[in-house]
Amino acid sequence: MDSKYLKYSAEEFAADELFQKWVADNKESDSDFWSKWIKNNSEKIEEVDVAKRIIKIILFKNKSISKKAISDSWKEIQPRIILKDLDNTFKTKRNFSVWTKIAASIVILLTVGSLIWVLNSGGNSDSYTDFIVPNGQQSSVTLSDGTVVRLNSGSKLSYSCKFGKKQRLVKLEGQAFFDVVEDKNRPFIVKTKHLDVEVLGTAFDVMAYPNEGIVRTTLVRGKVKVSMPNTASEIIKPGQACFYSVYSENAQVKYVNTEEYTSWKEGQIHFKNETLENIARNLERKYNVTIVIENQMIAKERYTGEFIKEDP
Repeated sequence: MDSKYLKYSAEEFAADELFQKWVADNKESDSDFWSKWIKNNSEKIEEVDVAKRIIKIILFKNKSISKKAISDSWKEIQPRIILKDLDNTFKTKRNFSVWTKIAASIVILLTVGSLIWVLNSGGNSDSYTDFIVPNGQQSSVTLSDGTVVRLNSGSKLSYSCKFGKKQRLVKLEGQAFFDVVEDKNRPFIVKTKHLDVEVLGTAFDVMAYPNEGIVRTTLVRGKVKVSMPNTASEIIKPGQACFYSVYSENAQVKYVNTEEYTSWKEGQIHFKNETLENIARNLERKYNVTIVIENQMIAKERYTGEFIKEDP
């Protein structure tokens, strides 16, 4: 029976009842078997690790371990694995595993560094260029007008080939800090899924991750206008932040310590009365890991503190 696992993919491991039992129940008898098997077949470690993550994600979502659930969870974590191994290909000289072989094939298409550039060039006169920063990384982009954009982990910035001709419009998914060059004739607009931020020349931070219920705009200097659907526009002053609720479509503007919301640029993460599940999502992006909260009773507990990325 042991030999059949040598040909298993991550999804096949996740579909195996004995393997599922080991991950879910963690019984000593099962643990002995799998510990010995992995030790004797170290070349399958990565497939085993990915399969464990698939099962934990399914269990975390309180779903039964079906073929569909395995497939959905695999699709959820596959992009993270490919991007992570793509980066590791250049950091180590280890032999290619099945995942780094996939990453190596993508090297031809991508320029790898702290920033992954994906150029959408479909011949369209209004084509967009995407700057994508994977989880666990940060990067800076200087636009053609001189504006500097600092992108946080798990973020994407897009701009059209027409950028700067009549207006300066960019699209953002995730979090970025903008230091905008002043140009009264060409307003700078940051477009997110739920709201737009318009400025002339200023420094501000926008957090608009797709899986977050709050879109936050924090102003360091200058003045910005935040335009939202079904809600009146808000003018934000230096030292203020606008918190827009995706669910209620209401906005609140208040004075804040801007450093708490912009210190991610220096590798720091501040949490103030945040739920554990929100903290976990932030840390997942920051450290490029998957965090499973097994006890849902503590997911809503609130915590205050800070992390420094360089700390172990």
